Amino acid sequence: MHFRLFYTILCFLLITTISAQSTFPNNGPADPRPNNVMLRRATVVVAPGNVQTGTDILVEKGRIKAVGKNIALPQGCQEIDCSDKWIYSSFIDLYSNYGVTSWQPIKSEQGRGQKLLSEKPGAYYWNESIHPETNAFEYFVSDEKEANNLRGQGFGVTLSQIKDGISRGSAVLVSTGEKTPSSNLIIDERVAQGLSFSKGSTNQSYPSSQMGSIALLRQLYYDGIAQDKATDEKNLSIEAWRTNANLKSIIAVNSWQEVLRAVKVAKEFNKTYIVKSAGDEYQRIDAIKAANTPLIIPINFPEVVKSDDILDLDKISLEQIKHVALAPRNPGILSQNGIKFAITSDGLKEIKEFREKLLLAVDHGLDKDKALAALTTVPAELIGESAQIGSIEAGKWANFFVMDKNYFDKKAKMTSHFVQGRKYELYNLPDSTRDGKFLFSTSIDNDKYNVHITKSNKEINLVYQDTLKYKGIISVNNNKINFSLDPKGSLDGKYWSCSGRLDGKNYYGIGQNQEGASFTWTMTLVEEIRDKKKEEKADSLILMPETKVLYPFVGYGNEKLPVAEKVLFKNATLWTNEADGILKETDILIENGKIVRYGKNLSEAGAKVIDATGKHVTSGVIDEHSHIAISNGVNEGGQESSAEVRIGDVVNSEDVNIYRQLSGGVTASQLLHGSANPIGGQAAMIKLRWGVTPQDLMIKDADQFIKFALGENVKQVNWGIQGRNRYPQSRMGVEQVYEDYFSRGQAYIADRKANPNMRRDLDLEAIAEILQAKRFITCHSYQQGEINMLMKVADKYKFRVNTFTHILEGYKVADKMKAHGVGASTFSDWWAYKYEVIDAIPYNGAIMHSVGLVVAFNSDDAEMARRLNQEAGKAVLYGGVPEEEAWKFVTLNPAKLLHLDSHMGSLKAGKDADIVLWSDNPLSIYAVAEQTYVDGIKYFDRAEDKIKQATIAQEKMRLLRAMDKMSAGGMKSEGVRPKREVLYHCDSEEE
Repeated sequence: MHFRLFYTILCFLLITTISAQSTFPNNGPADPRPNNVMLRRATVVVAPGNVQTGTDILVEKGRIKAVGKNIALPQGCQEIDCSDKWIYSSFIDLYSNYGVTSWQPIKSEQGRGQKLLSEKPGAYYWNESIHPETNAFEYFVSDEKEANNLRGQGFGVTLSQIKDGISRGSAVLVSTGEKTPSSNLIIDERVAQGLSFSKGSTNQSYPSSQMGSIALLRQLYYDGIAQDKATDEKNLSIEAWRTNANLKSIIAVNSWQEVLRAVKVAKEFNKTYIVKSAGDEYQRIDAIKAANTPLIIPINFPEVVKSDDILDLDKISLEQIKHVALAPRNPGILSQNGIKFAITSDGLKEIKEFREKLLLAVDHGLDKDKALAALTTVPAELIGESAQIGSIEAGKWANFFVMDKNYFDKKAKMTSHFVQGRKYELYNLPDSTRDGKFLFSTSIDNDKYNVHITKSNKEINLVYQDTLKYKGIISVNNNKINFSLDPKGSLDGKYWSCSGRLDGKNYYGIGQNQEGASFTWTMTLVEEIRDKKKEEKADSLILMPETKVLYPFVGYGNEKLPVAEKVLFKNATLWTNEADGILKETDILIENGKIVRYGKNLSEAGAKVIDATGKHVTSGVIDEHSHIAISNGVNEGGQESSAEVRIGDVVNSEDVNIYRQLSGGVTASQLLHGSANPIGGQAAMIKLRWGVTPQDLMIKDADQFIKFALGENVKQVNWGIQGRNRYPQSRMGVEQVYEDYFSRGQAYIADRKANPNMRRDLDLEAIAEILQAKRFITCHSYQQGEINMLMKVADKYKFRVNTFTHILEGYKVADKMKAHGVGASTFSDWWAYKYEVIDAIPYNGAIMHSVGLVVAFNSDDAEMARRLNQEAGKAVLYGGVPEEEAWKFVTLNPAKLLHLDSHMGSLKAGKDADIVLWSDNPLSIYAVAEQTYVDGIKYFDRAEDKIKQATIAQEKMRLLRAMDKMSAGGMKSEGVRPKREVLYHCDSEEE
């Protein structure tokens, strides 16, 4: 019986599955026999939650013919007993590049310097990061080694895409089988299109920031719409983009904030993305749930942190350590919140880590059926392939793997994997040796011998009736075994050479004797020898230490978001910024996010009373020029105009500088694009609501602004050879940029009015909004000649420049600025830090104020914004500005410049309760903000901050010590990796 079984298996492995007539010629006689097999009496997980015991699976021509009990065996069909086996549907990876790595990006012929246009020959899109015409199936070639590794982890199908660029082209659905030609492995050649917010490998200058990538993707959508309405341009990329519009869209992002950004873009164009996320969604689970978009999540959980040096506490942030502890809980949290997700192997250092990481997720709360669904039925459903893959049902591809135990038993091992009906033995399984005592028998000998086998054996002894009969040499490697019997060591001079493999509990194989005769042999397990220490370690449940999610997910975050309170400040000095001026020993009441009233001897039932005797209460500081809370680049400098990009697309609510600036009394900021080009990007207005989502930071109904720039930065004078290609290269060229864009903006308005269906140009659309007084300019500026130039251009095109920022030579042209109607947001005392500010003086602000300009002091710096109150005090020092007026430089005046003064910038009933409690005169260098409120919500409290600092140190120590113990217990660990903090300025560049 064993002889027949062995040769049946041997023949089965040699037959190549032929599910349909091939167009390829044969080199020799063809084998037309179908690869049919019956697996008997298995425990079959038909689909997650549907487990059937004692069940048969009939496979014919690569597909499942039937699933059930006691299925009749067709003639010529191989039969395999799976009585003690578990069978699972093959896993599906929706975010893979398996088999398509032969694709190569455009090789640039350009030397050093900026590359402005695509070098791809042909009628394609102008930007190399946009290549929707790329079809992954055209590059697919099966990779035997990688396919074997994928099968070993349960993957029978991958959705493979080119992981490069913003628009990546179509993805191909393939099996992980081994066939020639590779085309036989393609299940569906065009299933989805790949997208991302990263330009990829191209060295083209644009985009150079994430907001630029988002803008380019947005423009691509509009270009596709324009192509649909017919244009004169023949563009193969746009045609391919339109063709791909019917496919599912899978977009790759790198954080939960980017998930929300992707959903925002999708909604703009009435699309639904499948978002390949980063595994940190637990950090803002409510927002992710509200986004209502399916996810593909990685399980590349970070290793526990091992710290041998106490100084490591200063190198690693609390959020990094918390993420290590919480990341394995992410899949479970998503599942518990009803969020649909698939699981990918993407991001793992090695594919062999996959099952270990999946079981870790199960240990930390992921339901077992949900885990299986995320790898089978859900991915099949997401890409519309449920009729072919995802479960063990009749008519579907015969993709399933066989386990010797329940998959979630940590000691379970995979014995084989069927892909498109072909059986693959798992030759690369780690440590699949069956150690134990066996009974050895052959087809040429009626005797049965006792033998003891372990993987460490070098000798084999065959014992017959307590007598040593044969000795030999043995090697055991994974599930393969080879041994030979030494005739000198045998009692009767016989010589046997044998080879075989483990199948379940027993070994089977073939051999030859000293006469050259072949035979089959079997080693049947009698008693398994177990490594108890190893099993105890495998069975032990090592859980990450418990820790709370903070909002935002940084050390100074809160477990719960604070809420607005009714607060009565008693006996304070109020800086009203109104006609009442500065009022001493006065009370002020806030409720429901608004200032209710102020006056003497106020009382209010239910109010929280704060004794503010000797302290000062002001409206919150407003920073007109800030670069905090921005992700992945503050400059989009790849072109002379980046008016299409939006800071609002990349607001970063997790930036600790929000909290730090609250500690300095800042309650609102204008987040500006940098100064890399004459026409920069669209600004974002935020309130410093620490802990809310990016969208909730935004000030609703605020007027729209845009950053312009003059001077050295825009003509790239300090960029070296990298800045010699892009226009403009001179101050004269800067003026011509403005002339060109505003004249084209006028034409765009007229053309759109005549033909509303014409192509939307997001760059010119923002310019048109300036001309229509729907968007307002804040312009980076220094020298008087350039300041005059832009005002004259504005006069010519009949609009007003709203604000000159920096404006260090404003004192020279203050009268002209007043005549034009522009405001000034300057530095208090910066000078001589570069040549174009050689004439800057610290009296600049005072002089412009004396002329009647609305003057503000700004930071342009994450650190300086924490002490803008002191910067305002310098207006008193340099120029003798009255204290009350000087305080307006950082409160009411920036509110006026930003068109926010109707509800911010002063203490007035009905205005937003953005207020600060100071320990002293706010202009004093000794004053500190004790409490900061935004919309009546206390987001900073100096007393609570001291407690937070102590809590952070204690929590870091607790988690690190717990992880040290886990590392000592054998869990994989890695050293401390410091987190890089990026602080942006006007001239910051980031790829």
